[in-house]
Amino acid sequence: MSTEADNNRQEIDEKRNEMNERNSAITDDDAEIIANMLVPKKPSDKTLSAAAQEALETRLTFALGYIRNATGEHYAVDFVMHPKIMSALTAIILQENLSPEKLGTLLDIFINTTSRSQPLAQTLIEQHNFVELINQLRTTEKKEKVILLLSNLAGMSPELVHERLHNIDPNYMDTLIAMFTSGEEGDVGAHYGQVAVSLSVIETIRQHVIEKHLDKFLPLCGSLNPNRQSRATAISFLRNLAVDTRLHNTLLSKPEYLTAVLEPIMSKEYEFSDEEMDKLPQSLQYFNELPTVDDDTEQIVIDTLYKLCDSKFGRETLRQNSVYPLLREFHKIQKRRETDDEIGAGSSALGIIGPGAAMMQVLNEDNILEGLIGILIRNEDDIGLPSDVNYGDIQMEE
Repeated sequence: MSTEADNNRQEIDEKRNEMNERNSAITDDDAEIIANMLVPKKPSDKTLSAAAQEALETRLTFALGYIRNATGEHYAVDFVMHPKIMSALTAIILQENLSPEKLGTLLDIFINTTSRSQPLAQTLIEQHNFVELINQLRTTEKKEKVILLLSNLAGMSPELVHERLHNIDPNYMDTLIAMFTSGEEGDVGAHYGQVAVSLSVIETIRQHVIEKHLDKFLPLCGSLNPNRQSRATAISFLRNLAVDTRLHNTLLSKPEYLTAVLEPIMSKEYEFSDEEMDKLPQSLQYFNELPTVDDDTEQIVIDTLYKLCDSKFGRETLRQNSVYPLLREFHKIQKRRETDDEIGAGSSALGIIGPGAAMMQVLNEDNILEGLIGILIRNEDDIGLPSDVNYGDIQMEE
């Protein structure tokens, strides 16, 4: 009986969802109405009166506001990508002397929709030359929104954005990094940094940064940088570099890199033995501050360390620099802060992933911090993997 009721309930839910989808989907008639409000057909044989022109402007403002308000809905991307709506929106944003208010609303529409649609981002780049448009708009008073849109496009289609920016200026990455690392642009600078983070998935970009700009990112990760968003962006860039195991030797041969990764989660509350303290990076020994990160940034730091464990050189370097004792203390603080037992389920990291534990427990996908501790507490012989095997490549069987 219960199974039959469940099936009926599921069928009702599916029909309701289908009806909602049908009712919210944009039709050609809907698109025609909105498009005419956005770009009305003006009579060619007479000049519009001031009152008529004002009425058209009011309709345009209403239509843009309607679309912006709708961008939170599940159908928003399809709405914006409808050929008539897309044609109207792109025609407006290309207008000369467009008011800052209308430009801001249009940017909101594209920011909100490109954040969750790669096809839309690709369409704007390839068919409407939005990277080139953004380059023209980045000096306007709406430059923060302009760079936010560029960040979305870079996140969704990094190769396309790189190609377009490189065609505009072969040295564009140097400019992006300078805008971010100079600190002169405030929060807008952090958005420039996020563009660079998104583009760092490209191998040539990573190599370029390693060769020319790495030292500029490192100081931005710690407490001397008062901008929280800027710190998170800099740490994210270091994480993306760590994804490339071919760069591990270069990165970790520079002590300042590991210090920059670790400092955000370092705390004066941690307890170390004399031997553990002596092995920490020098600037973190006898540290006298509290952590400078929020939960999201803490996770970026842990992800970075986890990726550094993909190579034997990375694992050995972390062990030699007391990263395990640091994470042990960090984990203790985390456990104290937890208000429920959903994560970690009341078990000590050392208890479930200490020496002799099964490989599946070492690579604990449900708790990356405990998995990381489990890797570092073991030596290479205990792990039992060839030195050239990346942890991320291991497929565990149930």
